[in-house]
Amino acid sequence: MVSTGSFPSETTILTERAKLMQAKAASSAFMVLAIIMNAALLMVISGQSRTAFFWVLITCTMIGLTKLYARYRFSGRIQASNAGRYIHGHMLITAMTGLIWSGFAIATIDLQSDFSILIASIFLVSISLGGFLPGSPHRGDYLIMASCALLPFATYVLVMGEAPVRYLSIGFYIFYCVCWLASRTVDAQTRSAIIARLGEEKRARLSAEAEAEKLHYTDRAYQMASIGHDMAQPVLAQRHHLEQLRQSGLTVDQQALIRKLEATQSSQESMIRNLMDYQRAANASIEPVLAVHDLHAALQELVEEAMAPARRQSLTLKSDLAGISATTDIELLKRIVRNLLSNAIKFTPPGGNVLVRLERDGDTVLITVQDSGHGIAKADQGRVFDPYVRVASGTDKEGLGLGLATARTLAGLLGTRLSLESEPGQGCTFRLALPERPEDGASQPARAKTDRTSQCLLIISEDDDHSFGSWANLLTGWKMAGLCAGSLAEAIHLLDTSKLLPDILILDLPRADDDECLATVARIREWTGRAVPVIAVEGSRPDSGVDWDDVGNAVVMSGPLHVGDLRKAVAGLL
Repeated sequence: MVSTGSFPSETTILTERAKLMQAKAASSAFMVLAIIMNAALLMVISGQSRTAFFWVLITCTMIGLTKLYARYRFSGRIQASNAGRYIHGHMLITAMTGLIWSGFAIATIDLQSDFSILIASIFLVSISLGGFLPGSPHRGDYLIMASCALLPFATYVLVMGEAPVRYLSIGFYIFYCVCWLASRTVDAQTRSAIIARLGEEKRARLSAEAEAEKLHYTDRAYQMASIGHDMAQPVLAQRHHLEQLRQSGLTVDQQALIRKLEATQSSQESMIRNLMDYQRAANASIEPVLAVHDLHAALQELVEEAMAPARRQSLTLKSDLAGISATTDIELLKRIVRNLLSNAIKFTPPGGNVLVRLERDGDTVLITVQDSGHGIAKADQGRVFDPYVRVASGTDKEGLGLGLATARTLAGLLGTRLSLESEPGQGCTFRLALPERPEDGASQPARAKTDRTSQCLLIISEDDDHSFGSWANLLTGWKMAGLCAGSLAEAIHLLDTSKLLPDILILDLPRADDDECLATVARIREWTGRAVPVIAVEGSRPDSGVDWDDVGNAVVMSGPLHVGDLRKAVAGLL
């Protein structure tokens, strides 16, 4: 089973049943017409030609009424708004048809004639077999037909007949019960077929949309890469010319002007670099190369690089860097921190402070970039990581709004999470959590959906950055790729940008309500197009009412998690 969040609603299923009834109106009419003609032939053989004529006339009129109802009364497209009315009207016509059949059988039967009893039995049983056929659209419609056709006739035979003819009525009652039970199985099969078809249509639609978006995105990425490359060429030429001017014996004023031009040129370079980095990362054309690196040396280099821009902004740039090595792609990590530093320097007013800190917290390495700028309101904090978005900051700075989007996307490629803490007027603190060293050395996770050499776990957790670092450290040791997100929206963003398909979803949302948990599982399964196994961590909220058995393919574990138990649960679901 899947969660109710991705399950078709009863209204949708009812609408599909109505459409199926309308589509099968013609074929059902031909089947019923064959039964009518067979009964009429038997009546003629028995010498009841006049009865046969009226029988054909009245029953064919009901067939015509049924077809006209399906074709003209609901000539338009059946929708959720009119599906119920269509089915109810059809049931009314069906009830009238059943009563006509049983009425003719009662009116024409001769309880003393075996042949007459045979004729009545044949056409009543024949019309009642429709519910046994695969794909019968609506059980209620069929049961009304069987009830109106079989029960009055059986009651008449029971009351008016004599032994042993009365026993025939018992047979009809038993046959009616068999029809009732068999129709349940057929109805369940029809329901399952409708749900399966809706699921296939939805998957096909999502696949087509994803393919169209992929083609659009690939074309856009190619265009942006070409634009970025073309823009980079004149910027490089500008740098060369500025360097030549600097060496040509300029006055002090001219030297100051050159420094301003170089600052502008550096800003242009930064925007172009962010544009190209974001497009490459979002298009999954960047492959992390993991190895153990000296983070102190790498971050010290970035701090020294940022000293000149900080001085030009009249800012104090400080660092507190512990001597730590960690497993990462050092170039991607430097791009992330460089973007964070550039963002902090750009949006901190003159006289402010910027701090870069590198510290160890258990098995996790924390990199923090903190500034004393204007800060970001809570309502805007989720948007600052979106591409081409620039929130109100109290300053008017140039840029494309790609720096933080690129930083978070690259962090997702490293299997970790970039977080933000901020209050208006209190500055911003960006924090990145990394595993210090994996147990079995560095391993390179898969970065594309087509590369399935290692499993991928998607962790959605409300925990802090230390926990995200621990997750990354643990998964690297297990030689698994991992995506860590603090919310459903962030998880979808990471899936979109990393191009990974999660093999297991680990859900640790102790403060989320039941509907939010179910909706999260449903959305992830909808995005992947399959019932991704779930490990649900419980224990923080005792009033949780989620029935994980109904969700299907889910394992519930109580927190705090034990690594050995978690490893067994993961192995059991893969």
